[in-house]
Amino acid sequence: MRTAFIYNLTKYVDWPKAHDGLNICVFSPEAVDHSPIDRDLKRVLQGKASAGRSVHVTLGLPGIETQRCSIAYFPGSSHDQFHKFKWAADQPVLTVGEEATFVREGGMIAFVRSGDSMQIQVNIDAVRAAGLSISSRLLDLAIIVHTKIRG
Repeated sequence: MRTAFIYNLTKYVDWPKAHDGLNICVFSPEAVDHSPIDRDLKRVLQGKASAGRSVHVTLGLPGIETQRCSIAYFPGSSHDQFHKFKWAADQPVLTVGEEATFVREGGMIAFVRSGDSMQIQVNIDAVRAAGLSISSRLLDLAIIVHTKIRG
């Protein structure tokens, strides 16, 4: 299910610079062994097309440059990983996490479980500061969070 959510983001987000490909970087706490979710993202999305662009998945390694990422995904309990990349907040990199606190602390989109369903939370201030735009179709489904990010 997360794989589908991540893939669908590529259809509803516009990046300021059109690249030939979309790079999804996964920053997992299991950076050495990679979790089944990490491997599933790579297996399902690698080489898939979205809006005429090829999708590439990089399983986060220490030292990866987020400037090469279109989406920086911080699954599960990788919240601490996100803090290492806060310097990229004003870069056109969509940051995605899975905790309710993620968007309040500067992340852009969080997939938060609520009972049997998944909520999408969007920090619209962080999205705008990064120069990204999100389709109103996605925003209509999301809980909008404001954090007054300077940008």
